[in-house]
Amino acid sequence: MADVFVSYTKDDRNIARQFATGLEREGFSVWWDQAIHAGEAFDRTTEHALAHARAVVVLWSKRSVESDWVRAEATEAKATRRLVPVMIEPCKRPVIFELIHTADLAGWSGDATDTRWRIFIDGLRRTTGQTRDEPRPGQQGPVAATASRRGLSPSVAVGIAAGLLAVAGLVYWTQFPRSGNLTPASATAATPAVPVIQTGVTLAVLPFANLSADPAQEYFSDGLTEEILNQLARIPALRLTGRTSSFSFRGKNEDLRQIGAKLGVGHLLEGSVRKDGDLLRITAQLVRAEDGTQQWSKTYDRSLSGVFAVQDEIAKDVAQALSVTLDVGTLNRAQGGTTNVEAYDCYLQWRKFALSEQSDLAVMRRMAQQLREAVALDPGFVLAWDGLAQSLTELARRAQPAEAARLRADAAEARARVAALAPDSWIVQRERAYALFAAGKWAEAIAVAKAIMESSPRSWEHTYPYINLIFTVGRLEETARIVDELKAIEPLAMFVSRDQQWNLTALRRYDDAEAEYQRGRTLAGSRAMPELIRFLRLLSREDTDPQALRDQQRRLQSSFEGNSVRPLQELASALDDRPGMIEVLRKEFETRPAGAIVESADALGDADLALADLRRMLSGRSQNYEDYWVLWTAPYSAMRTLPGYKALMRETGLADYWRQTGDWGDVCRPTGEDDFECS
Repeated sequence: MADVFVSYTKDDRNIARQFATGLEREGFSVWWDQAIHAGEAFDRTTEHALAHARAVVVLWSKRSVESDWVRAEATEAKATRRLVPVMIEPCKRPVIFELIHTADLAGWSGDATDTRWRIFIDGLRRTTGQTRDEPRPGQQGPVAATASRRGLSPSVAVGIAAGLLAVAGLVYWTQFPRSGNLTPASATAATPAVPVIQTGVTLAVLPFANLSADPAQEYFSDGLTEEILNQLARIPALRLTGRTSSFSFRGKNEDLRQIGAKLGVGHLLEGSVRKDGDLLRITAQLVRAEDGTQQWSKTYDRSLSGVFAVQDEIAKDVAQALSVTLDVGTLNRAQGGTTNVEAYDCYLQWRKFALSEQSDLAVMRRMAQQLREAVALDPGFVLAWDGLAQSLTELARRAQPAEAARLRADAAEARARVAALAPDSWIVQRERAYALFAAGKWAEAIAVAKAIMESSPRSWEHTYPYINLIFTVGRLEETARIVDELKAIEPLAMFVSRDQQWNLTALRRYDDAEAEYQRGRTLAGSRAMPELIRFLRLLSREDTDPQALRDQQRRLQSSFEGNSVRPLQELASALDDRPGMIEVLRKEFETRPAGAIVESADALGDADLALADLRRMLSGRSQNYEDYWVLWTAPYSAMRTLPGYKALMRETGLADYWRQTGDWGDVCRPTGEDDFECS
């Protein structure tokens, strides 16, 4: 069985040969009619190859669009969700293929470093399910891993991975790391994720395909898709799948029935966006997931200035087709948006970067400049001001002291503009909750965060401020329960799975954490934290097979995109010698930053060493709620029972909070008027 079947017309044979050669160099097995041997029946051999290929690359040209053979092969591939079309010259494709994103490789010279080729190859790999461990031509270097929501912060990296994880990625809106679209080379197939079956009218909005001549315009089609999704999310009678899960199917020509089953929804909305100068053509169709039949479709031709109105129009039309009611308004001041097309375009370019989990400093600076331009064009654009505040804060973390002070001042000014423009918005309330926590008003901060969650459509943006703060004060069971609810909205989001693995670990539900790890292996996104969590889990068991531990250590290392981490390398040399590993950590204790070995020492059962490092990190109250998370994510040893741990609960202010609120969480409990115990 070939990975790729190449469909073309005989007049394009030379170009087809160039594509076949290029694909083979990328590691694909390729079938095209040059592979037919003498004596074989052409029709039967071609049909067999077409039926068994994992992807069908159709080369559209002015000649191939007239070919009945090419049209028939493309139709078969489209029906089975294996179609990967390519334009090798400008031409008008058959109308039934307008909804399929088509790579523009007109004039491609065979250069494997051509950006258009690299984008095409990445999409083809997703369709075929192929991965390659070796670097590919034009591949960028490793992307720094974003700090985990559990157990890490930009200044405190966990155990053996401390040196690598010290640089945090761009933090967007809710100030917690998101699932990215990076799939590390070490990711392997495992037990498929079990879909969460939702009740009522359920819908997933798939990313609209970018059919513009410029592939870089994808940010625009993504932004339009998100605004339609946001409008539909306001319908109480409609259960909507979250963005991360829906967008995980980008570029995958998967059967719509299978997508619906994986997302646990009854309906799918898909479409395409073609942007040509000031003209827009948007095509949308609503599909019944059970059988793939089309329920409704419509094409919208508008000028670019009408983009805001058409988003509302599509959402209304979809709601009507689903027989639910939607009262929408445009992306306007009330929602923190803008009616300035240029400002909107700048914002969408930044948002595309913010959600990509990239951490390239030069690009980060350019994206911050995009937001500066957006707010200059429309000083009332609240979402752009908020994005600018987040971007400048992240840049400040990575800048020299003098520049960092200036960036933090600019970020504070941006936040002040948000507060002045939209004092009642959830964005302002989110910042208020975090500010109250920093001021020591923990109960009030949690109440504000809870109000955000309960007064908004259920989504990770509106839920995570509350989750972050209740986890901080040790309410672990409640955190895990809410994250389970989020899994119904974001069943394919790696960040939800990753955070739940930390939650379950903190609760000592190790079998459940392992089950969630296995489920998460089927999801796209950075695997660094799940592999670390599992490494610590195996490390905690004295009966773990040394070979299993070595295998997990290799997966952990691979998840960091080939970077070498000195503590990890040194620990690797002693994986069958527990006293030797503890000795390695004791040496690291003398040289690594505070908090760097807490969880690894805890996993090896050295409670005293883990507590000593924890106390270096938390010597009193902290304004940063993330600093408290490591108190709960080191559950393996007897550290929680030590007198020093109990003293730390008092020094950090946690004991005072528990007594004042009466909510002791899940780790400590009162034993009298003035005493308590932890376990």
